[in-house]
Amino acid sequence: MATRFTKGFIDGLVCEKTGKHDSDIYFDSEVSGLAIRIYPTGKKRYLIDYRLAGRQRRMSLGSATILTVDQARRLARAKLSEVL
Repeated sequence: MATRFTKGFIDGLVCEKTGKHDSDIYFDSEVSGLAIRIYPTGKKRYLIDYRLAGRQRRMSLGSATILTVDQARRLARAKLSEVL
């Protein structure tokens, strides 16, 4: 289920999984394909999720400590328009 990303929402996210290679992914309701991945270490990265030639692809956009939600949305729109 998608949720509208806000700074408060992003700051409050914690990874529910504890394995070394586990992560949780949440999707934005405003920009289709924009997501954030949260690792057990607390690291958070924005990414885009899309299909190309029938295959699912993911592209990292950057750290949530560097990009704001608005910057991530603009970057996601730009990258999605390039790849689709």
